[in-house]
Amino acid sequence: MRERLEKEGWLYRTADPGDGRFTLALLTDEGWGKVVDTAPGHVAEVRRLVLDPLTKAQQKQLREIGRRINNAIGPDSGGDSRGGGGRGRQAEVGPQKYDESGEAGSP
Repeated sequence: MRERLEKEGWLYRTADPGDGRFTLALLTDEGWGKVVDTAPGHVAEVRRLVLDPLTKAQQKQLREIGRRINNAIGPDSGGDSRGGGGRGRQAEVGPQKYDESGEAGSP
């Protein structure tokens, strides 16, 4: 997938300036534009496949499960599966914020 994203001009790689053992994969402006363009369709499809089949009570349970998992992971984890005490990073992909409904809001 990385190769295809690079070929499309949506992604580039660079050495991590904080730790040369790692390589960062970053979106280009065109790559971020693709994310913005496809986000509404992606949100609609996730809603259709994941949320719509659930009752309101099940959606509330899923929200609470997600919060508990997120709290267990912690804010400094960054989702890094290599270990190393939270060495990973959270992606900063743009100024857009989304509310719980998946709707874009103000940054």
